[in-house]
Amino acid sequence: MPFKSVHVEPEVFMQHKGITIYHVYSDDDVDCGKRDWCFGYREDCTDDGFGTFDVEKLPDYDDACDTDEQVQAVIRKAVDAGILTQDGLKE
Repeated sequence: MPFKSVHVEPEVFMQHKGITIYHVYSDDDVDCGKRDWCFGYREDCTDDGFGTFDVEKLPDYDDACDTDEQVQAVIRKAVDAGILTQDGLKE
């Protein structure tokens, strides 16, 4: 049976200092759900890693971060420190 895929914009997780952080979806399918620790710094981010970062790899992340507010605080600190920019993570 034929089907039709429709592009939808990813949901914005947060914005800070001009940088927008987006949700990333399993298999790039909104119906499959949002990834827990993978986020995008580009609107065209994909589940295969294009335009994305793993919040668990940010310096202030720890296993106690289990709410959106705690994850957002970690991302804000990374942006403030210049570790996360609109171009991605800096080495």
